[in-house]
Amino acid sequence: MDDVYRINLAKTEFREAYQEGDVDRLLKVFGGGGFTDMSDGGPSKYGEEATARMRDDAARLFSEYTVKLNVIVINIVVLKDCAYDYGWHEFILRPKCGGEPVRKRHRYFCVGSLAHFIFHQQPRCPGRTQRKRQPLVSE
Repeated sequence: MDDVYRINLAKTEFREAYQEGDVDRLLKVFGGGGFTDMSDGGPSKYGEEATARMRDDAARLFSEYTVKLNVIVINIVVLKDCAYDYGWHEFILRPKCGGEPVRKRHRYFCVGSLAHFIFHQQPRCPGRTQRKRQPLVSE
């Protein structure tokens, strides 16, 4: 299988997991052992700690919103046994309790080995909150 195709396949799984509101499917994209989460607005998390935070954030997001995710890939670069890609993740969040949809857009950068494409900088889950309990998403 072509390396660029594998990366696009992982992006498709990522998108579908968000759109189905499936926490387990979302985490499966990152594989076992966790990943590095360097999301804006909070401390970096590594390995299983990053996985646990993503599980909690995604569960909270999916309980409050129906999510449509548009993955906009600007470029995928393959270098020997590693690769990176970057672009935008556009989230359209429809509150389950009613109300107007919210559109959020985040830049992303993902890098990993081709043997197991792991996201080293994960865009924050759009529903995660800061200490003040205000949404961490930017306009």
